[in-house]
Amino acid sequence: MTTESQQLDATIVNTILTNVSSAIAIFDSLDQKMLWNNAFFKRLTWFGNAPGGKNAAEVSLWDFFDDRDFDVIKDLLAIGIEYGRSYDFLRRVRRGTNGFFPAELYFYTVGTGENGAPLVCLEVVDISLYKSYDEAGDSRI
Repeated sequence: MTTESQQLDATIVNTILTNVSSAIAIFDSLDQKMLWNNAFFKRLTWFGNAPGGKNAAEVSLWDFFDDRDFDVIKDLLAIGIEYGRSYDFLRRVRRGTNGFFPAELYFYTVGTGENGAPLVCLEVVDISLYKSYDEAGDSRI
């Protein structure tokens, strides 16, 4: 048996990615439209500020961030495209239309789309739970 992921059957890979407990979504780098997401991404973000919320027909990368963060996200996206990966250790991500949660962001280039533009994977790690544990630990001192 091999341990190389490219040797796995595509249906197995799809099942793993759909059910993994990391929030991941794929965006077209040209128009920043979401092409795919796993179930955890939807549960974590409620598709942010996209019209229709969890039932949105079209979702943009910008639906997940406050206007003040757009320049940082543009830079992270550009770095991710140029170097294959970028990271932000603390950024607010929109959960539904009224709330945000603190998160780590990872942008990875994962191939090219039908239009020839790079596809970018966004991985979102919710760190609000870690912050809650840290605050609870500090209050016990």
